[in-house]
Amino acid sequence: MSTIATGSDSFILTATSTDKTIPVPNANSKEYKLTITMNWEEYRQVGQPAGSLWFEFTIGKQTSALPSIGTTMQIQQTTTSLTVVTLGAVDIHYTGQASAHVWVSWFAEYPS
Repeated sequence: MSTIATGSDSFILTATSTDKTIPVPNANSKEYKLTITMNWEEYRQVGQPAGSLWFEFTIGKQTSALPSIGTTMQIQQTTTSLTVVTLGAVDIHYTGQASAHVWVSWFAEYPS
């Protein structure tokens, strides 16, 4: 039997506040299946270059020689749903000079 956790959040990222950690709990420190749905919209001034939004998460088994392996995925400005297997450390990162309004919901399934 699996344990399930869900959550949602909305936040604004800017050029000075570029990262947000998604508070997905992982008390047993094992890999778990995470389904996350994101949508975002960028608000910028005329002539300001477009930014991008990135989903960053940890993959693989951690060892003393290799404490973590991270990967990133660029998120398009549409509603995006994806499922990954991760150990945690789930972050959203904005690379623009304006502001990005982000909406996130997640469903985590932990092994027994």
